[in-house]
Amino acid sequence: YRPSTEALPGQPPRTGFGHITPESECRGPRTRQWNLAPDLRSAFTTSAPARIMYQGAMQTTQRVLNVFLASPADVAKERTIAEEVVSSLNKLIGRLLGCHIELHKWEDTAPGFGRPQALINPMVDECDLFVGLLWERWGQPSGAHSSGFQEEFQRARERRKRNGEPEIWLVFKEVEPDKLKDPGEQLKKVVEFRSSQEALQEVLFKNVRDADDWRTKLQLWLLGHILGLAQLSDTNQPHPVGVAPAFELPDTPSI
Repeated sequence: YRPSTEALPGQPPRTGFGHITPESECRGPRTRQWNLAPDLRSAFTTSAPARIMYQGAMQTTQRVLNVFLASPADVAKERTIAEEVVSSLNKLIGRLLGCHIELHKWEDTAPGFGRPQALINPMVDECDLFVGLLWERWGQPSGAHSSGFQEEFQRARERRKRNGEPEIWLVFKEVEPDKLKDPGEQLKKVVEFRSSQEALQEVLFKNVRDADDWRTKLQLWLLGHILGLAQLSDTNQPHPVGVAPAFELPDTPSI
């Protein structure tokens, strides 16, 4: 991908700060142009889409990392925290690194005719990073699976096995030990799902103690993932390892 060098309609091509040079010209010492961070630029060209954004007379390009957060209704607080974390990171790294995180959730889907989960699934199919968060609830049947979460996870998992995308993170919020003694139908399904992932040994999942722990870890994971993309563009590794939850090959142990 080579960013467009066209100026705004009716204006001559730009040559000052904000001008985006073709890839063939991005050589030599650093300049004031957008080839300041070639590693990060190239890191986002292989999977994440790019978009041209106009800010006044200045033309900029941002790489977009599409993130889908899959979780039932009992982690509403954590879903709000995820929005806050993404907003904070976009302000911190958006201009500095030329990238933008787009967070998508099931409630972002517009009303429409059809099976509700089928209307949500395109966001799952287009994400670069799938984040699954579970606590005590499994969710309601989707019409095709035992819950919307299960259908979303299966779609992401199948696509990952087909073409190597998306990256998949699984996170479990810790449950009080007394509730595990008599889990009830919803929590029982969460426990069974976790056990199945331990048996498959294909996802390195993580735990969070509470909402504050989730905020801290999610921010570190997302920041590490974005910075890791730049490093991976040079090392040709499949994805960051050890920074965050990750989808692994079957022979990699889970924790």
